[in-house]
Amino acid sequence: MDDKHWEELLFAAMKQTIEEMGFLEVERSPREVKVDTLECVSIRVLKPFLGRVYLFFAPEMKYEIVRNLYGKDVVAEKEAQDAILEVLNVLAGRFLTELSDNGEYEMEFPQWEYERISLLTKVTDISCYVDTYEARMYVVKEER
Repeated sequence: MDDKHWEELLFAAMKQTIEEMGFLEVERSPREVKVDTLECVSIRVLKPFLGRVYLFFAPEMKYEIVRNLYGKDVVAEKEAQDAILEVLNVLAGRFLTELSDNGEYEMEFPQWEYERISLLTKVTDISCYVDTYEARMYVVKEER
């Protein structure tokens, strides 16, 4: 499967998940979104490949998703963090279901990334606008 197909599947999963869960419109960015000021969550993939899916996003986006998802302002930072982890969990599940031949996949729990990440081995890289917020997704494969 080529990288372009992975990119199409990842973008479709991102668009569907964020639009359904967060009620925010997702469009591709015509330029590369810089990740220096963005927050990051990731999820480790065990099957159908060994690797990780990363979601970089503007900090304000997680609050907007909580407002839209629950119809209220964020009461605690933990609530916003949990919401974005659940978005990544659903998004990665959709992506992996479409990617695998039989719809089977295996992944760990999503987590926050607090350190700078080296993304030199990326397979897929998508820059997006989520309403007015910038976002970027990577898929990285690891060697078995």
